[in-house]
Amino acid sequence: MNQKTIAEAVLSSCKALIASPIRADAQRILRSQEHNGSFGYLARGVHEQFLGYLLIDAAQETGPTEFVHLTPEEAVFLGRLHSAWLSLNRRCMLPIVERRPEFEDALNPYNRFGQVRNPPDDPDGLISRENADSIASIFPSHPAMNTILNTDVRIGDRQAYAKKTEEMISSLMKSGPFEAPNWTRALVSYGANDVRREPLRQLIATVALRQSLAVMNQLLFQAVTQDKLSALTTNNVFGLGQNSRHFAGDGVELFYQPNKEAFVLEPNQVVKVALKDVANIDALGWVDHVNMNYSVDEGTRITVAMRLLGQDLNPFGPLLRIANP
Repeated sequence: MNQKTIAEAVLSSCKALIASPIRADAQRILRSQEHNGSFGYLARGVHEQFLGYLLIDAAQETGPTEFVHLTPEEAVFLGRLHSAWLSLNRRCMLPIVERRPEFEDALNPYNRFGQVRNPPDDPDGLISRENADSIASIFPSHPAMNTILNTDVRIGDRQAYAKKTEEMISSLMKSGPFEAPNWTRALVSYGANDVRREPLRQLIATVALRQSLAVMNQLLFQAVTQDKLSALTTNNVFGLGQNSRHFAGDGVELFYQPNKEAFVLEPNQVVKVALKDVANIDALGWVDHVNMNYSVDEGTRITVAMRLLGQDLNPFGPLLRIANP
């Protein structure tokens, strides 16, 4: 029997999460913030799942109060759910953390907001022990794992390395889904014995694994807020724009009209793209940006640009493959 891919394991856990008895409590808190001034909009804009709501709530202490605070009980509840996400992330990177603990900060997608050491398990929470086990057991198959473990390059100060990781991610994101930053070409030009190659390979692998974890976090969060993953299909897509394959990933631009399969998508959202027959695309996409237009004659028409994800949920798959020839 074939082993599940990382994407399959996470999507399977998303289906199980939808049946969680405490999901309704999480939905109630999150949905109530959509009618609480700009709280919900700002929290979603942080792109950090439950943590976004906690950060916006805390920001009210120093900024103008334009919405109502979370109640203490709501804050504790969302904090518990965030801890469950942290715990799962740590379990997924445990093969590295046990052997090379200096990588933990750089691999943690939430690190820039403050590290939480050894977050508690949440066996009765949204992510069941069984589903957490399923995801954590498959993550060692990620191609970045062996690169990090087998590249003998000292990273020095762990927070400095975490900052370098974030800077590389920022560079890749700023280039957009259709282009690669100029520095990616250096990896191709470096020879196998070039001393500059190994540190770069190691950093790219760190970025790839971290972003796979970030996408996993978003998929699981969407299973809390959505009953079904949004889908772009021939039922709502009416045009294909840019379609680019480059050193840093695969980018695609689609034009669609919102329907029950996909309403108005947002940056950082993960969506199913099922256009095998018309565009040879059958993958998950990670939304980069969205533009919406409206006319009386044509109604709402939306342009969405995204990075296509591999089975390891990595949006920068080609870059990692170049690093691991």
